[in-house]
Amino acid sequence: MRRVGALMAVCALAACGVGGQGSPAPPKLSYNGSTPFPAVVGEAIALTPAVLGRVDQYTVTPALPSGLSLNPRSGVISGTPTQPSAPAIFVVNANGAGVRITFPLVLSVTEPPHGLTYVSPVNATVGAALAPLNPSIAGSVDHYTVSPLLPPGIVLNGSSGILSGTPTQARGVAPYTITANSLAGNTRFILLLTVTPAPPRALPKHGNGILARRLTFASAPLPGGARTPAEPATPFPESSCSQDAIFGKRSCKRCAYARQIRRWKR
Repeated sequence: MRRVGALMAVCALAACGVGGQGSPAPPKLSYNGSTPFPAVVGEAIALTPAVLGRVDQYTVTPALPSGLSLNPRSGVISGTPTQPSAPAIFVVNANGAGVRITFPLVLSVTEPPHGLTYVSPVNATVGAALAPLNPSIAGSVDHYTVSPLLPPGIVLNGSSGILSGTPTQARGVAPYTITANSLAGNTRFILLLTVTPAPPRALPKHGNGILARRLTFASAPLPGGARTPAEPATPFPESSCSQDAIFGKRSCKRCAYARQIRRWKR
């Protein structure tokens, strides 16, 4: 019985792998951080691999973004990115104990917004469309905000940062803080804006072109103190005689002179 019990114990130990070499667990590889990992230009990072099993060497393809490197022994990805890059897949290869495993690391490098400027100060007029004001900025921007609220009629495009519109109320000069935001950071600019009242409208000029006619007469003394138009020194040209569109009479000095002479003869 003792021999049978000892044999069963040996079999149990062998089954459990105690006192002997069991089959090695397959290596597994992963990295901390979200997917994609949002690296930022100018900010140091360190990504440490989580490994199950024995790994002797690490490699990566394609090459990591500028400023980052992979430690071939520890598998740590570290450094300070120097240039922005779109999200991309970097395949990390781990070799060890005759087994090769890979992990697709999705990595992006964003540049925080900086250097935000606008043309300032700005003078707007009630009722006159404001020429669009475009921001000048470097880096990645997700959206724009402004504080306090802009004068009525003027709006800020949250995606492009363009200021435009037609103001409807006059406002004195005031500062407006425009902020460009992103996951990597934000930057601000203070814009000075004035809205002046609309200029007064000019009144129309009223003139009476029909009644504003002049007849010029030269007079000479007559017997009894009467005065009569004098004969012109030179005859009036026929081309100076024109038909009056209102009264149906010819209106020129020559015709007016002849009519006056006829009245005196009566």
